[in-house]
Amino acid sequence: MSPAPSELETSPKYSHAIILSSTAHRYLQNLNMLTILSTLFLIVLTLLLPTARSNPIDSPPALPIPQIESHFTNLTIPNAPPIPSPSKDKKMKCYTIYFPWNWIGTRNCFDALKKLPPSSQTKGEFHHGGRYDQFRLPVTASSGDCLIEVKLVDVNKEEESTWVELRDRITDLMFGCAYDKKKYWAGPTRGGSYLVAKGDGKKDGIKVRVKWTKPPKPRTLDPQ
Repeated sequence: MSPAPSELETSPKYSHAIILSSTAHRYLQNLNMLTILSTLFLIVLTLLLPTARSNPIDSPPALPIPQIESHFTNLTIPNAPPIPSPSKDKKMKCYTIYFPWNWIGTRNCFDALKKLPPSSQTKGEFHHGGRYDQFRLPVTASSGDCLIEVKLVDVNKEEESTWVELRDRITDLMFGCAYDKKKYWAGPTRGGSYLVAKGDGKKDGIKVRVKWTKPPKPRTLDPQ
C-alpha cells in the first residue's frame, strides 16, 4: 500500500505551486531553445555575409535618370519700354501749359487713337490729298479734350512710313509729356509734337501732334 498523502500535498496552495513550477520549467526550456536558435542564426549569417558581398545577386541595371532640361533657365521677362523724355529725344517737344484747364485727359487720347486708321505694318508713301487710301494725309481724330493730328511737313513730298510707327509716336507723346510719369496711363498730359522724319527733319517728314481742344458741348434734346 502507498502511503497516504499528507495534508500539505492535498492543499490547493501546494497544487498551485506545482503548476507554476512546471510552467516556469517549460518557459525556461523554450527560452533556452530560442537562445540557441538565435545564436545559430547569427553564426550562419556571419558566414554567409562575406560571400554575399563578394558575389552579389545579379540585379537588373538601374534605369538612367533622365536629365530634364529646363526651358525656363534663360527665360527673360521683357521690361516695359522706357518712356521717352523730351530732353533726350530731340524730335519730341512737349507743350507748355499756361492754364490748368489745358491739361489733356489721357483716356480721351486713347479714345481718339482708336479713330485713326488701323495699326498696320504695311509700308506706304504717305501723301497730301490726292488718292483716297490709308496713306492719305492730313488725318485728325478727337475725343473729349484731346485732338490728334497727323500731317506732312512738306505737302509736296511723299514720306514712307507705317501706321504702326505713327501710332507708336503718338503714344510716346501721351506718355512722355504726362503730368505724372508714374501714372502716365491715367493722369493728364500736356501733349506735344513728334517729327517722324527720314531725312534731315527740317523740311520733310511726318509730324504728329497731341493737343488740347475744346470739348464739344453735350447734346440736349429740344423741348417739344
